[in-house]
Amino acid sequence: MRVRLSVNSGFCWGVKRAFDKVLGALQCGDTVHTLGPLVHNENAIRMLEKRGLRACREVSQIESGTVVVRAHGIVPELEQELLARGLHVVDATCPHVRRIQQRVEKAAEEGRHTCIVGYRDHPEVVALAARAGDACSVIANVGELSEVPTDTPIFLAVQSTFNRSLFEEIRHAVTRDHEDVVVFDSICRATSKRQQEVRSLAGQVEAVVVVGSHTSSNTKRLAEIAGEEGVPTFHVTAADELDPARMSRFGTVAVVSGASTPNWVTRRVVEALLDVSPGGYGVRHMVRRLFLGMVESGLYASVGAAALTVAACRLQRVPVRWEYLAAALCYIFSIYTLSRLQQRGEEPAPTRRVAFLHAHLRTMSVVAVLFAVAAVGIATRLGTISAALIGTSYLLGIGYAVPIIPKKWGFRYKRLQDIPASKDLFAAGAWTAVCAIIPFAHAGALTSPAAAVATWMFVFLTVSAKATMYDSVDIQGDRVVGRETLPALLGERKTWQVCGGLLAASSASLAAVAIISSEWTPLALLAGPAYATLYLPLLRRGTVRLEDLNVVIVDGQLFLLGALSYILSSQWPTTSP
Repeated sequence: MRVRLSVNSGFCWGVKRAFDKVLGALQCGDTVHTLGPLVHNENAIRMLEKRGLRACREVSQIESGTVVVRAHGIVPELEQELLARGLHVVDATCPHVRRIQQRVEKAAEEGRHTCIVGYRDHPEVVALAARAGDACSVIANVGELSEVPTDTPIFLAVQSTFNRSLFEEIRHAVTRDHEDVVVFDSICRATSKRQQEVRSLAGQVEAVVVVGSHTSSNTKRLAEIAGEEGVPTFHVTAADELDPARMSRFGTVAVVSGASTPNWVTRRVVEALLDVSPGGYGVRHMVRRLFLGMVESGLYASVGAAALTVAACRLQRVPVRWEYLAAALCYIFSIYTLSRLQQRGEEPAPTRRVAFLHAHLRTMSVVAVLFAVAAVGIATRLGTISAALIGTSYLLGIGYAVPIIPKKWGFRYKRLQDIPASKDLFAAGAWTAVCAIIPFAHAGALTSPAAAVATWMFVFLTVSAKATMYDSVDIQGDRVVGRETLPALLGERKTWQVCGGLLAASSASLAAVAIISSEWTPLALLAGPAYATLYLPLLRRGTVRLEDLNVVIVDGQLFLLGALSYILSSQWPTTSP
């Protein structure tokens, strides 16, 4: 099946801003409340509640702590009541909605009757109507125009997520029947873009899947628009609501999502659709599933570790031995599998790799233990230093999520996992140990120590950049569950800058190896950082939003490094251990 994911998917700017304010308040350790759900998405709310957010229906339910005003805004009287109760109020009203509120207040001061086009029970409309006072009408279709007085100046505003075509119809009728009308087209740009894109996509595909809550106004509008275009439309809240047998009738499907739908939910729907094969499951589908199985099981990344080991050996003038490759492959596969077992229940929606592990839990656990035994055995065969390195790496990896400081001591960091951005740093350190330091240690330090250190830096920086690029795909999900990856801490803009810096530093490390060893061959491996640098703009623009595809492309750098090192092996002098 071909799946076309809309460009304008995921949280809109206003919802993302509200999310960030809630997460910031939760990070401070205070009790955080909202009046009503922060967003109309059950999956996102469920994850925030696990972090400590409390959604309340009435102000009387809130005794202390922080109250975050959601993106829809609230009526002025409620805000005053919150402040009067001594609560800390964080205003996360969408700036665009705030401008609508201000325009409504100004129209009321000018004596105009406010006509709000929208749904009277929607929180945004309720807050707007409260600011207009008694001189206010709320209508949702042309048939309700009789509620709007004809003998007074009118101010016409619209709910920011309302259907564009329906609003145009109502605006035309109001301006036709009333002489003095000031129109404020307040449908937000993000909403307009999504609705326009749905109309465009509907004419290019066989079916449309709309992802988001059935309580979300803007999501329901997207489903309505797709239906109006005459294309089969399926409104789902999560991937498990899809019917594979029913979807298999379509060859090309578009996926769009509402402004309150998290990226990780949309991504799981796309991945589920890609697994559907119209007309049965042929050879092509089986080959694809086999390859994805390699990616999801971690075998692809493990083979990538072996490829990186080839490059590290060549840079250090160490002969490539099967023991080095096998130790790296077995360690990476086993430690990634064992660490994912500890992630159970932490995911906003399990990644395909975690889901694959839990679907084949017994088999993967047994294989991981066997690979771990093999890695330790091979390292022991290579010598005491190698055994100590891989043993320490296992201890740190398996003990990463285990509390080592008693809770009663009052320290914030009780586990290695609690240290911000520690995951990527420990992973890069472990990769460096098994891919580069073990071969050097076994070679008896006959190679140049300076070139070896530069090689270690190259491996460390390459893996750090790789991990950061991995994590950049799901910054939103990591922040929701409180996983402090580097991208989650820095935000998108600084993440790209850090990635660029890491890749530049890895290139400098390669240049250092070339200078120290007086060989030009290491410079050929600059193709690796260059490859990753060319991929960065695609990540930044959101062109690649699927987890497995991102893994394949990012780890492709490791295979490129290994292949180049093997091809140029005749140009690379080595030192026998």
